[in-house]
Amino acid sequence: MTGFFSELLKRGSSPQTRLSRYTERCGYFYLAVGLGLLFAPTGPVQLGLLPAYEGQEEALVRLLGLTLGVVGYFYVFGGRTHQRSFGLATVLDRLLVPALLGFVYTISHVEVMLVLPLAILDPLLGMGAYILWRRDEAEVTA
Repeated sequence: MTGFFSELLKRGSSPQTRLSRYTERCGYFYLAVGLGLLFAPTGPVQLGLLPAYEGQEEALVRLLGLTLGVVGYFYVFGGRTHQRSFGLATVLDRLLVPALLGFVYTISHVEVMLVLPLAILDPLLGMGAYILWRRDEAEVTA
């Protein structure tokens, strides 16, 4: 089993780029937010970002936290591969997030403060990743 974990924790053999570092750090951010929502789902309510939960909303926020945590986990390990293709894939998915969240907001009775932070933050993080990729590419071709 130690071979499994040593292999899991290896970094990619290619040089680390700005994009791979950024992707890994974004993964830690998603992981932290996700674990925060998973283990302290009433945090947004206590901060005044959301009204008090009713019914099973607390459980759904925990599920959202679990989902963000899983995304963060894959971003961390994807960034550790040092592969540009993984970093660029995160650009595309982050740019699609606002449209998907807009759809969810339109057809559901979800609080806007539950979707708005992701709808704003994800495209900004995606654009940041794209800019870092462009800088990495400029250095390679220079």
